[in-house]
Amino acid sequence: MKEMKPPSHRREPHGKCEHLPVDQHQRQLMEWAQTRGIALSHIQPGKPQQNACVERYHRTVRHEWLDQYIIESIEEAQSS
Repeated sequence: MKEMKPPSHRREPHGKCEHLPVDQHQRQLMEWAQTRGIALSHIQPGKPQQNACVERYHRTVRHEWLDQYIIESIEEAQSS
C-alpha cells in the first residue's frame, strides 16, 4: 500500500464550522482565526450534529481515502 495524502485543493475555513478542542495551542489558533475573521465555537460533548463540517470531513476520510485499498489479510495490514 502507498501512503495517502490529503487533497491539495485545500481552502481556508469560513466561519462556524470550526471545532476547537482545548489544548496548549488554543491561544495561537484563536489569534490566527481572529486575524482572518473566523469565529471559533465549541460544540457540546456528544452532539455531532452541531459539528457537521468536521463530521463530513471524517466521513470523507473514511470513505474516500481509507477505502481506496482493500486489505485482504491482517498480515497485509501489518506489513504496510
